[in-house]
Amino acid sequence: MNIAADHSSVEDFGYAEMSAALGHQDLKMTAAEVHGILSGYLCRGDQDSESNSWYELIAGRVNRTQRLSGELRAMLHELCRSTSAQLEGDQFDFKPFSPSDDCMLRERIDALADWCRGFVLGLMSGVAERINEYPGDVPELVRDIMAISEAEVSQDDDPEGQERALTEIEEYVRVAAQLIYDELNHS
Repeated sequence: MNIAADHSSVEDFGYAEMSAALGHQDLKMTAAEVHGILSGYLCRGDQDSESNSWYELIAGRVNRTQRLSGELRAMLHELCRSTSAQLEGDQFDFKPFSPSDDCMLRERIDALADWCRGFVLGLMSGVAERINEYPGDVPELVRDIMAISEAEVSQDDDPEGQERALTEIEEYVRVAAQLIYDELNHS
């Protein structure tokens, strides 16, 4: 399966498939968090998709007596490859991996928060003290993504308003990640 060809193939890859594969390994991570780790790691500017350091951020959460299944390893490597291609491409088709729009609002908000936590982990792992040394708007964008990682569903808001807000925040996160990637990789 070639998921770097276009963005719709990432969706075909299957958020649910990735979630199930992670669940079979008893990983306490969501597919969104995994994609966030990969995305943040690739945005760092000092890493690439061929390096396996990102893999340790994920595999390190597996019980030491257990190994990641071949299926999950293959999915992770393919997701990393496609994410790298999207971030590097000129189509601006990068998008955080998330459940489909048919899923409940709470699940989608939780997934976005998980993606943001993963993104910050992948971006800042081993270099957290450098956040203020990053060029341009990167420190502010990272702080925004950190704040979004704490998003919750409000009981008081109307569902339509929350849907609109989620769409706007998803777009902000998508653009912020792309800007961070461009700033740290093409400056």
